[in-house]
Amino acid sequence: LPEDSIAICSFGDASANHSSAQGAFNAAGWSSVQSAPLPLLFVCEDNGIGISTKTPHGWIAASMKHRPGVKYFEADGLDIYDTYAVTQEAAAYVRTRKKPAFLHLRMVRLYGHAGPDVATTYLPKSEVEQDEANDPLLHSVRLLRDAGALSVERALEMYNQTQKRVDTLSHEAVKRPRLSSASQIMESIIPPARGCKPSNGVDTDARRIAFGNELKTQTSPQTMGKLINWALTDLMLDHPEVVMMGEDVGLKGGVYGVTQKIQKRFGPARVIDSLLDEQSILGLAIGMGHNGFIPIPEIQFLAYLHNAEDQLRGEAATLSFFSNGQFTNPMVLRVAGLGYQKGFGGHFHNDNSLAVLRDIPGVIIACPSSGADAAGMLRESVRLAREEQRVVVFVEPIALYHTRDLEDGDGTWMDTYPSPEKRIGLGEVGIHGNGQDLAIVTYGNGHYLSRQAVNVLENEGVKTRVIDLRWLAPLPHEALFRAIDGCKNVLIVDECRGTGGQAEGLMALVAEANISNFARLVAEDSFIATGPAYGATMPSKDSIIDAAHKLIKRGEK
Repeated sequence: LPEDSIAICSFGDASANHSSAQGAFNAAGWSSVQSAPLPLLFVCEDNGIGISTKTPHGWIAASMKHRPGVKYFEADGLDIYDTYAVTQEAAAYVRTRKKPAFLHLRMVRLYGHAGPDVATTYLPKSEVEQDEANDPLLHSVRLLRDAGALSVERALEMYNQTQKRVDTLSHEAVKRPRLSSASQIMESIIPPARGCKPSNGVDTDARRIAFGNELKTQTSPQTMGKLINWALTDLMLDHPEVVMMGEDVGLKGGVYGVTQKIQKRFGPARVIDSLLDEQSILGLAIGMGHNGFIPIPEIQFLAYLHNAEDQLRGEAATLSFFSNGQFTNPMVLRVAGLGYQKGFGGHFHNDNSLAVLRDIPGVIIACPSSGADAAGMLRESVRLAREEQRVVVFVEPIALYHTRDLEDGDGTWMDTYPSPEKRIGLGEVGIHGNGQDLAIVTYGNGHYLSRQAVNVLENEGVKTRVIDLRWLAPLPHEALFRAIDGCKNVLIVDECRGTGGQAEGLMALVAEANISNFARLVAEDSFIATGPAYGATMPSKDSIIDAAHKLIKRGEK
């Protein structure tokens, strides 16, 4: 885009009351008072009514006129001269100052809100007639006629020519083939791949400067949190279009320290400390995705995602679908989540439900359970966003960020850092063991607990294998079936709640594959407790062992 470009956001007086609109106004002002460049022009077409609900007289002016950081402009939308002059003034302010402005246009609404909406069912006929008499087109022709700039005859000629052109194009449009099958409708859910310059890999000198003394420690085992940090650093070194944003991701380095030092390595323009507003974080990511960046926004806790889920469900995930692949907003959304934090936070900081994400068409959900997997899957997620323009949600199990041991003191849940070119492909599952007595299908914290459980089961003589799904949407059907092939019993361990959890879909898949003996172990339909009872409602090592015993015993009958 040209350096002096501005962004324009248009809406009505009723929509200005929506929380996402209010969040946008607030975020714009918040940025402006800190002198962060934001050339954004809000345009409010105020016709005084939202379908049938009237906007209080003077409400838009009262609520917007004195907002800090957002300059207010007002014009009479029925006066073409006033509208043009004030619009030019507002645009020039935004363009030259790189600051947001609010252009308030007083309008009328002709006819109803939409085709089926008949205004006379809720407005007096006299009011509807008054609005029709204030048709802005008629006002504009009158003003231009009075100034000698346009004759009535020429205006009518232009009107008829435009109507004829619209009629012609309409007849052409209705002849186009209509969508008739599910496959045709769904074709644009997945964006088209785009050509990207191949990466030459991360420059050795750049890595040495960025990592400093940490480079020496990359050959020794580290926790998941540290490996995610290094993977993010390498990705930002390799791809200058990658930008991170979120609450406390920069100066503090994240509430769990996962992004420590990254802002120092790349600066505040590429690691953006946002205001506390998840809608604005995802909105910023969407906008950057529009413009060729690969945003990596962070939602601080999974429970906070619900404050902004419409930015995914209603905006990011639908753009390719509704534009027939013409527009995209790729991103990798990092979300710290799931349960098993020892004694911290309550349900606003511990949430074991991914249901809100599972049914969004086209969205990829990744959930690593180890440091090496996290690094490899994060690289694949960025590749998917960069090359295939996908929206990826990368769920990071908080309880595993700094976990070192599978059993006390063994250090086996740490990994050495995989070299920067190594990725774990979409749909690639992890398989641990090759036993045929029992297959445990799981992910995230469930993988960790299942590995503890199979240590006990193996000592009892049960030959096991643990399948770590890694990718929760789309579910890796084929890889899963290959992984459980030949196993007598299949146990699904899902740390999410029974209602809406991953186990529902997995049970259906296993049943459709004609596997005879299978069961699931899931979390209770409950919120998560604090204190010593933090894990009481979710699967545990002991409950996995018990469920395995019951399943195997049932299969022997």
